[in-house]
Amino acid sequence: MIIKVERSGGFGGIVTTNQIDVDTLPQSLEKTVKEILDKKINTTSLKSTPRGASDYYCYTITLDDGTKKHVMQCNEYSINKDLKELVSYIEKQSKQK
Repeated sequence: MIIKVERSGGFGGIVTTNQIDVDTLPQSLEKTVKEILDKKINTTSLKSTPRGASDYYCYTITLDDGTKKHVMQCNEYSINKDLKELVSYIEKQSKQK
């Protein structure tokens, strides 16, 4: 299974895309992936931002097993702590596409 993270927004509005195979994740992050698939991790709409917020990041996280895709969207204000750790790991460890 592949996890793809697309980050957009920020001051420059640059879009980055990173992906990684779930099999290469540390065991602690595999738990987060399982919780996503079991729908135990929810995110708030991209529109949920503090009043006056600007230049924030938006994330589209896609889990793709080749037959099914699970897509989540959130922003830096609505992202769950565990999901944020997963996104950070993927951005640091993967090759940008």
